Order: sequence, then structure tokens, then C-alpha cells
Amino acid sequence: MKKIIGVSGGKGGTGKTFVATNLALMLSEQHRVMLVDADVENPNVSILLNKKLDENGALVTSFYPRINAAACTRCGACTTACRYHALFQLKEKVPVLIEALCRSCELCMRVCEAGAITADPRAVGELFSFKNHDRLLVKLGRLFPGGTKTARLIEAMNAEAMQQAARADPPLDFMVIDCAPGAHCDVEKALKDVDIIFCVTEPTPLGANDLKRTLELARFLHKPARIIINRADMVPFHGPIEQISEQWRAGIIARIPLSREVMETYARGESIYDLHVRAGDAGNHPVIQEFIKIMEAAGA
Repeated sequence: MKKIIGVSGGKGGTGKTFVATNLALMLSEQHRVMLVDADVENPNVSILLNKKLDENGALVTSFYPRINAAACTRCGACTTACRYHALFQLKEKVPVLIEALCRSCELCMRVCEAGAITADPRAVGELFSFKNHDRLLVKLGRLFPGGTKTARLIEAMNAEAMQQAARADPPLDFMVIDCAPGAHCDVEKALKDVDIIFCVTEPTPLGANDLKRTLELARFLHKPARIIINRADMVPFHGPIEQISEQWRAGIIARIPLSREVMETYARGESIYDLHVRAGDAGNHPVIQEFIKIMEAAGA
């Protein structure tokens, strides 16, 4: 594979999925591409691709501890070992699980010398895969309502995506990963195997602040980063973004203009790629011109 590209950013609505989806579509004109939607709490790549998902995906399960009260010695080893305080124990009572705090690390089961804790796997979400066309594969994960195991679902999806990429024949050229908003641990898991991070921001004070957080994460992961300013002509606030670019040595590779036409295509469930590239007039559209710059930065 030539390159794995992570598309990240700050708050929701900056245009990460817009960039990731259209980048994958444009790359797939001449390359084999996999697009991964790693925003498992709000996956919407399928919406932008106008694809209705199957009713049921492949289930992903996660470890929860089951405590056998008869075998439990009330020693407290499991509650002491749990760094997330997911097990609560009153004096000489059987520990109680607080499900929302459990991180499925299985440490409680490992430290229980009495063997009173066993695995209680439960479904936490589902994975979907489909072909948009012969050169574009799509994978996404969807967390069940009320679920908290986002990290487990992202890990399962990443593992499956990498395995599928390794088996692909002919081989894949690019993988594009659309991340969740923010710079938290779920985003870190989604970006751990990428070769470069495209940080999508907007020319606002909040956009500038969130951009710094994303660049901090990129530095923590030792990944090169480049900046994409979406809705670049919305307000005249480029100075702070350019200062951040210089400070963090992350070049600005594209300035995508605000476009009513883009918003209208969104509302129709179409992509700007479909509208112009397939119509044959891509060279004259300012949004497509910026995406060509992004493709060049991706190494296409």
C-alpha cells in the first residue's frame, strides 16, 4: 500500500467526512482505495455515498466480567487491580460491576486466584463493508445506542481493515480513515497506523484552537501533519491559522472555498465529486482544484 491517510480535526462539522469521502472518491478514479469511517458514534460516510446499509452488520463483542458469588472469596484483589474503578465492593460483599466504567481489559479475571471471574462477552456494535465501485471499498463501525465501547469497536474495525488490505488482490494503493471529532483516545486509536494526518479546520477562533489540539496529537504519535482549511473564505481569519502552521511546521495544502453548490449536493445525498468529475468539468471548479492539491499531498 502506498499510503494510509488519516483525516482528523477538532469539533464536529469542520468538514472531515466531506474531505475524506471526496478524497477517496477522487483517488479511486485511478487507484484502489479503502475508505474507513472510524467515527463509530456517528458514522455518516454511507450517507454521503448515498448507500443504504444492510439491516444487520457483523457483531463485535467486548469482555465484561461475570462474578460467581459462590466462588468469590471477597478478597478485593479485583477491585484493587481495576484502575478504572469499574468494580465496587462493600466490606465482605461480592464486588459489583459498574458497566459504564469497564474498559474490558480483563485484568480483574487474571488477578482472581479463586477463579470466580469469567468472561461475559456482549455485543457492543457492528461492522459494515461494501463496495462503492470496483476500486473503492468502504468499511464503517456503528456503536449500539447507549454503548460506551467505542475503543473496542475501532480496534476491531482497524484490525479487519488491515487484514482485508493485506489480502487484497490486486493490492490496495491508499487507505483513507475518517476520524471522530476531537483529539481523544478513540482518535488516537484510529490514527495509530497512518502515514500522514490531514488536519481539517475552519478559519474561526474555535477552529484555530482545535487545530492546535489535533497537531499536538499528531506530534505525540510522531506522524507528519498537513492542514486543510475548509470554508476558507467564510470569514477573514487566516492569520492565526497561518501562524499555527508555521509554529507547528505543518503546511497548509488546500483552502477549500465556501460553496452553496456543495451544500445543495449534500442535501441531495450526492458528492461534489459526482457532480463535477463525472460531468467532465472538474478543471473549472474551485473546490475540485483544491482537492487536486490534496491528492498531490497524498502522493497520488
